[in-house]
Amino acid sequence: MRDLFPVLLLATLPTPAAHDAAVAPRYVVDASTFGQATGQGLWRPTEQQAHSAEAALRRFLAGPRRNVGDAPAERWNENWRNRIGQRLNQYVLQFAGVRQPSSNRSYETEGEGPKQIYIQGICRESARDFAADLSNRLLSVSDGGQCIFEARYDLLTKTIVFFSVHGVG
Repeated sequence: MRDLFPVLLLATLPTPAAHDAAVAPRYVVDASTFGQATGQGLWRPTEQQAHSAEAALRRFLAGPRRNVGDAPAERWNENWRNRIGQRLNQYVLQFAGVRQPSSNRSYETEGEGPKQIYIQGICRESARDFAADLSNRLLSVSDGGQCIFEARYDLLTKTIVFFSVHGVG
């Protein structure tokens, strides 16, 4: 019996696979939970709309290299775009309904334009820490490097109209 104790103890510890199961691959959330947003144009996407947004995101991330010019932020985003696409299954995605902002700032949720879906990607290893919150609200994250990215999907054009990878703070 003494020899079985360590085996029984190990069997009760959570395995990484069991821990990952607690984090779903995607969440559809209300945009009104994004920071202090109270905009009239916030809405909750349907599962089908989130699925369409994810499919467009996958196509965008796998697309050919784009000429983005000399802006450091654009070069950073383009350098990480395909890499993130290759590892997208290692991210948890959040989808929230917003409207196209008049200022073209992706993080603005007070827009009055056409409906868009805000997509936030979070590395699974980081998402584990927030698993309970991911289904209820969008996380507001500063920096985070390639572990966090944001995109916007336009429902009219069915394309990704914005993509940004967080920088390292």
